[in-house]
Amino acid sequence: MPKVVPYLRRAHPLIEIELKEAVTDRLLGDLAEGRLDAIIAAIPIEMDSVVAKSLFVDRFYMAMSANDSDVLLSPMTETEVDPERLLLLEEGHCLREQALSVCKAASKRSLINFGATSMTTLLQMVSNDMGMTLIPELAIETETARTPIRIVPFTEPAPSREIGLVWRRSSPRRADMEALAEAIIASRGTAIATRPANPLSGNPRL
Repeated sequence: MPKVVPYLRRAHPLIEIELKEAVTDRLLGDLAEGRLDAIIAAIPIEMDSVVAKSLFVDRFYMAMSANDSDVLLSPMTETEVDPERLLLLEEGHCLREQALSVCKAASKRSLINFGATSMTTLLQMVSNDMGMTLIPELAIETETARTPIRIVPFTEPAPSREIGLVWRRSSPRRADMEALAEAIIASRGTAIATRPANPLSGNPRL
């Protein structure tokens, strides 16, 4: 969003944007009930009532304290992750399930003791040498700017997730959703269009 919103304001100067952050299930509920026009989430989403357009692939890294005594090979493999030290988000966060899928297992005790409500909280715990966690590439720049964290990549093919724009199949604003998806993709590059070829209309709620 720190890149997308400035891009949209410049490329589509008449646009008004309303943003909401929540766990995926809650966002999907708001989307189905018409409170949101689209959501950005990990895909695929198993719902016949929505359409998804791929935006980009988001790779996973391992985040650990800069003072951590463990020495992990860089790049590392999923089998090198100690499940007893894996910190995860609380139930309901899709990133929790993605981390479990990458790391295959985590002890029940560690899940109960170290469940957190946000990536920021997780990384604060990591920086204080309480364990390690998976961090998506998407979050590295903003979440580690002021936190002494060591980022360790995985061996190729690195674990990843696909991020997409999702909207209601019944929406009459497919052209707007397609244009929004293209704007999000473009905002991740360096060039910013001054006159979009496919201008957005209306006030999208994400």
